This record gives sequence, structure tokens and C-alpha cells, in this order.
Amino acid sequence: MRIEWEDVSDDPLACPQCGRVHPSARMVRLSYGAVVSSYSEAYRRYCEANTVLKRFRSKRTRMQYLAAVANRRGEQAAAELRAEMLRVWQHKEEKKR
Repeated sequence: MRIEWEDVSDDPLACPQCGRVHPSARMVRLSYGAVVSSYSEAYRRYCEANTVLKRFRSKRTRMQYLAAVANRRGEQAAAELRAEMLRVWQHKEEKKR
């Protein structure tokens, strides 16, 4: 079976790498209410933030992970991930109340 691709790079579901809409792409509502494409950088960062918060339980290990991100991807990537982690954590804390 051959999939015919259309170049729809302005579509919100478009893949940031190739600019096409993959058959599995869908809009996803994040825990704090934002709606993004499952192929977006925002969704990737959200998933990474959730994984870090679940996998690394102490502040020290989370900071070590962010330092590794800064070394590999740069300070801006680490700051964006940290901001996303904070947003996810704050939303979870608000839900507990």
C-alpha cells in the first residue's frame, strides 16, 4: 500500500520534520488545557516533562537531568523543558486541592 502525501506544512497537524500530515497525527489536549498536534514540538516537550517528573523523584536527580539536557541540546532547550515541567507540576498540584 502506498500512502500519498500532500505538503500541508501550514496545517496544525503537520510534522515539524517533513511538513506532512501523518495518518496517525491527531490533536491532543494536554493536562493543563492546551491543544496541540501529536507531532508537535510542544507535545514532545510535554511528554518529556511528564517522563522526567515520574522517573526522577528527587529535585537533585531532576536537576542532573536538566544539566544533561543543557549540555546536549543547549541552555534554551533546558530552560524550555524546565518551564514545561513546572507547568505540569503546578497543574497536578492544583488538581489535588
